Amino acid sequence: MAESMATPNEDFPILSIFLARDKRAPVAALYRFARYGDDLADNPDRDAAARRADLAPLRWALSGLQREPHVDDLRTVSGGDARLLAHASDLLTAFERDQTVTRFDDWPALDHYYRHSAVPVGRFLADLYGEAPTLYPVTDTLSTALGLITNLRDVRADLVDLDRIYMTQRLLAEHGARVEDIYHGRMTAELRAAFDAHLTRGEQMLARALTKASAIAAPELFRHFHLAVACGRRLAGKLRARDFLTGKVRLSALDMALCLASAWTARR
Repeated sequence: MAESMATPNEDFPILSIFLARDKRAPVAALYRFARYGDDLADNPDRDAAARRADLAPLRWALSGLQREPHVDDLRTVSGGDARLLAHASDLLTAFERDQTVTRFDDWPALDHYYRHSAVPVGRFLADLYGEAPTLYPVTDTLSTALGLITNLRDVRADLVDLDRIYMTQRLLAEHGARVEDIYHGRMTAELRAAFDAHLTRGEQMLARALTKASAIAAPELFRHFHLAVACGRRLAGKLRARDFLTGKVRLSALDMALCLASAWTARR
């Protein structure tokens, strides 16, 4: 899943009011590319081999071997910028790996997954705004944190529909949590403890990213960064308080308004 690529009606509005107008077309094109690739990669009516074949035209198009509308659109609005297209290629790598890698032993393994499924989004924005490459570690931390939090919300659906678990097997084992309880939607005390530990790591990463936000040069990207952090924190709090195995947890309109207010008033 390409986390943190949501539309304004969802939890992490990458097309937020804070982004400059001349930056919105490339961001929208990346969103459409990621959404389309994610839909192909997560299609429960196709097996893994078929989903990988469905993704192949995107890879061929990014390599310049054929035309594909989503890739063509991104290439056009990004001016053919090789750095921006490379981030789209990284996202596609995550979709491809989803077809063969469905479990993660430990945090380094899961972090490596987010290096392709989440990190490219933050780097795309940084490069689009002409930020220094030294900002990558900051956007990487934020993107990974958002991936950890948003994927946890869908942990049951990912398991039931696609046999994937975006948690570490070690964390589940440490808390005595059972995968079958996730499958059947049973929020046991052991699962709750494992989920909370998972969320704690995401929240700690959000806090760490926030301490480095002053390194962002562009004022609108600075506020957008704060918006993402605020949304991540609020969603994590809701996931701690609710049984998300039996019902979808989303941020409300009021939640989003509070997040926007927090970002608008953010100071360096």
